[in-house]
Amino acid sequence: MEKDELDKPEFNNVLDGIPDHLKGLFSEPPFLEGEDPEHHWSLLAAFIDARKPKDVTEWIAVYDEVNMFWEERRFGRASVGSIRGEMLNALNYFLPLLKEEPDSLAAAAEVLDPSNGGLKYFSKNAKERQAIRTHLAQFGITPAEIHAKAAQLNSEPLQMFERMIATRADRRRVLRKEAKRNSKRRNNNDDVSKN
Repeated sequence: MEKDELDKPEFNNVLDGIPDHLKGLFSEPPFLEGEDPEHHWSLLAAFIDARKPKDVTEWIAVYDEVNMFWEERRFGRASVGSIRGEMLNALNYFLPLLKEEPDSLAAAAEVLDPSNGGLKYFSKNAKERQAIRTHLAQFGITPAEIHAKAAQLNSEPLQMFERMIATRADRRRVLRKEAKRNSKRRNNNDDVSKN
């Protein structure tokens, strides 16, 4: 671990509990914009406190489990982001349905007309946003339908994220089982050595 990494405040409490010869294993993982390193190190500290690792394999298992959990959360956020990214296309899917309703054509045009100041469905102005959403809801097009259509339009990436999340969750389960076996074995060895 680099000297400047060791001087970061978020590392201080976590590093205190890690044996000196293993601190090099716990370098800062790459964080995406919006991810808080403090949360990651707090999570690691909580795992260390819960698992109480004793040997190098247990320390590695704790580190791996934390990183897998962190990635599960990251992929979950990416999944939500991919749905949000398809919202406009989902709206475009529903708008032709509104053309069948005589009094809804003007509102349909208003939702996507860039000349009126942008996409009112996504407006920062709460009143504009609510007016459009209320109008769409009168025709059964609620945020739930739009989210569902956005998910459907983006089903392949969502399935990929879901598989990635499931893979990490399965690996974490394996690590937890292994940690329990190791802990039980260690306790049995301690009991034998006491006798």
